[in-house]
Amino acid sequence: MIYTIETIPAKLFFKIDNTGDYTLLSDDNSVKKEDLQKVWESILFYYQKNVQGKARDSQLDLDKKINSLESRLLCIKRIICLLKIERDHELERYLRSVGYQLTEQNFFDDLKKIESLSDMIKLKIEKQNSLLEKKKDNNTSKTTFEDVLLGYLTILGLGFKEANKITLLEYLALEKQVKNKVK
Repeated sequence: MIYTIETIPAKLFFKIDNTGDYTLLSDDNSVKKEDLQKVWESILFYYQKNVQGKARDSQLDLDKKINSLESRLLCIKRIICLLKIERDHELERYLRSVGYQLTEQNFFDDLKKIESLSDMIKLKIEKQNSLLEKKKDNNTSKTTFEDVLLGYLTILGLGFKEANKITLLEYLALEKQVKNKVK
């Protein structure tokens, strides 16, 4: 028998995912490794598309925010440096368009104020980096499969299920129910 997405025990899936030994998909030694590899790739594709994709998208969103903030900060710092040397109406217009106030009477004082206000962007970057690190730490925790499964069953008020027999699809359904219940 070769396990498929419908029949693979969740515990076996995570074991293969951690070890890379997709030969565990079958006890039949006559099955070609290439066939097992194709089956494993289809199972893994399903998992990545339906489960990991959401977490990865969240991390990508945070990365985008961080990169955007860093670019904005760098741009503002460079504009301020240029404006201290020579006035440029286009650069001044840009600073005004992103919400900073520049006046003719207090031009250089306003630049100093903008420079100090732009440091708030650094704080936003640090906050986003902290959120990103937390997400990465949550993804690398060393909780066992059995711990997670029993936690899900307890939250949902379901009876005990043997960890070695629950399929990946059943496990993913439990995970989805827990997330919906926690919301």
